[in-house]
Amino acid sequence: MCKVFKCLSLTVLIISPVAFGAGTTSITAPTHARLVCELAELESVGYDPQEHNSTPYPQNIQRAMRLAEQKRMAEGYQYPSTCS
Repeated sequence: MCKVFKCLSLTVLIISPVAFGAGTTSITAPTHARLVCELAELESVGYDPQEHNSTPYPQNIQRAMRLAEQKRMAEGYQYPSTCS
């Protein structure tokens, strides 16, 4: 029984990456420049990471993200961020 379980587990580990398309997409970590750009977008719609007296985190950043998306859509951008 234990040997069967080990073989089955090994088979699943070998087949899983192939079945789920591992390696077919490229996810990269955001660069410092992209993070700075995204922060500038949020600040342009009123987000202030230093302000602690108004709306609490995460509501303040979620609000800023919604406003930034509305601003991008109004300007004709179709992607979630103008930062690349």
